[in-house]
Amino acid sequence: MLCDYNTYDVLCDFFADDVVYVGVTNEFGSPAKKINTKYASFYIYLVDAMPENTMILANMEYLKFASLRPLVYQDLAKTGSSRKGFIEMENTLKFLNPTAAVKFVLITDNDAPTLKVDGVTLDATKKIVTLEFSENVVNATANASALKAGINVSTDGSTFSALASGDKVAITNGKLVITFASALSTATNKIKVIANTLKDISNNVITEDIITGAIDATA
Repeated sequence: MLCDYNTYDVLCDFFADDVVYVGVTNEFGSPAKKINTKYASFYIYLVDAMPENTMILANMEYLKFASLRPLVYQDLAKTGSSRKGFIEMENTLKFLNPTAAVKFVLITDNDAPTLKVDGVTLDATKKIVTLEFSENVVNATANASALKAGINVSTDGSTFSALASGDKVAITNGKLVITFASALSTATNKIKVIANTLKDISNNVITEDIITGAIDATA
């Protein structure tokens, strides 16, 4: 894995909490040098010339040196009895197979998720409301109980209250799913997601309350 300094920091952050010491008591920190996957292991090398947020994963068995300009030696002007010269050559790295390497570009995400215009659905049982956002969301609270506490419901469209004890909240496939113990029955149901309850995987927290439009359970 060839990467720039910025990308190396990102990779290290991925494995910051995954530290294993075997018989070592005087070393601390987790600078990622080798990463094992179920397909292969790869080593990380810093390359100054790599563009920022870019890395190349290469299979070294299909990588070799290739000559752009062959080795040339030329004499320089003599000074006294000494002899001077210079060696000139230019090499590059050549992939023996077009699939031997892949390029990754990290995309910086600084925007919090937003509720899609058509992102609210009610299932046929009138019990399950699903909220879909512009990107996958995760729990921004301390635990599942706090996540549930961050969701309010209104059946009249104006007065919001906490969910009942039998109601359930989960995040499934990046979507917020509220399952009510009793079916909704009015045409003015609304869901409120309290600020700082959800975020995306880049830790961009939704810092304002989100209130859905009316969810009609009479149709």
